[in-house]
Amino acid sequence: MDVQQRVILRERRDTVTDSYRRQLLAKVLDKRIGLLSHDELRSNAVLTASQSLWDMSYSTRKVIAEAWTGGMPYAVGKEDFQQATGHHVPVLKLSTLPEAIRDLVKQTGTNVKDVLEARKAEFCPPSPALTAAQAKLVKFWQWLAEGIKRPCTVVICKGNPNASADFERSTRTMHLYEEALGLKWFENAAGAEQLSLFCHECSHWAPREHEHGIEFHADSEDVGGLLAAFMLNNAEQARLLLKES
Repeated sequence: MDVQQRVILRERRDTVTDSYRRQLLAKVLDKRIGLLSHDELRSNAVLTASQSLWDMSYSTRKVIAEAWTGGMPYAVGKEDFQQATGHHVPVLKLSTLPEAIRDLVKQTGTNVKDVLEARKAEFCPPSPALTAAQAKLVKFWQWLAEGIKRPCTVVICKGNPNASADFERSTRTMHLYEEALGLKWFENAAGAEQLSLFCHECSHWAPREHEHGIEFHADSEDVGGLLAAFMLNNAEQARLLLKES
């Protein structure tokens, strides 16, 4: 299809603009998408049409994205790519795709972060055996959580999901990742760094629209205050729990 037509539309104009050509290609492609082969979907014409993606339906964008990615999830950053390949999850670097196709993929494709999150229980199972320090921390933190009215189960997991901890609200479970934190970290259950992480994760206990927005940080301060008051009023029991071998 030659869109570089030579019919004069007005005085001194005998061609079309690049933006019009992209828009025209996109609209024609949207109507013919079911007739194109896999190789044709990776052609220069499709690449040009993709620069006018809002002139194509969502289903057309999805078909094009799948042709360029092979249906694989995409990784935006280096860490996500390395983590996925480390778990033998097929993944495509978004940066390897043409810029116009990247937008289609981000709109209709699957971020490998979502795949890793969905399979976290498989990739990061609970540690089969806890050290004495880890067992003490679990018992102490669950006591603290109960005391500040945010009861939860503390689970120490193997694997490294690019996070030191997370909170699963549906089951009220706090996961601590051994490889990310390091074994030495568990030796001081009431340390400043450790309790800072405790307050952060307990702040995920209450649902909110923005997980790390203003409400979250305000709540985190409240949790810190509740924790300080609880430990002050129950100092002797806290010392006994921390002394247990």
